[in-house]
Amino acid sequence: MTEVSEASTPVTDDIEQAAIRLLAVREHSKAELARKLESRDFPSEEISALLKQFETAGYLDDHRYTELYLEMRARKGFGPCKIRQELLEKGIAPDIISDWVDDRDPRWREQMAEVALQKFGVLTERTQKELGRRARFLEYRGFPTYLIGDFLFS
Repeated sequence: MTEVSEASTPVTDDIEQAAIRLLAVREHSKAELARKLESRDFPSEEISALLKQFETAGYLDDHRYTELYLEMRARKGFGPCKIRQELLEKGIAPDIISDWVDDRDPRWREQMAEVALQKFGVLTERTQKELGRRARFLEYRGFPTYLIGDFLFS
């Protein structure tokens, strides 16, 4: 039993242990952890109480999760649009996402150039077909179209 628990019942102990095991593997968003605990048929009132306790104790923090997730996905070559969409799907509030994901940050242009160079090499032929191919790939990777246009046509 951890110092987080206030009242100890068998169900509370089970929920807490399940949550601790999940958080020991990796960081989770509040909504993501709630979904996983609900899928194990724990009572939603107990889950809500535990999530509040974990937030208060600092075990669960959507800002920290967003920062770590952003860094991980950016390292893998994904752009701000895709990362923003993935965070929304994971239940992160839009205001938290906007605090962390800014597609006007100059590092996205640098990263886009690295991703394009790694995938395609140096742009030797500027045919419409080749530019379209690169643009589609970068858009799929989650880079904004205005950045793609600036990058390919400058």
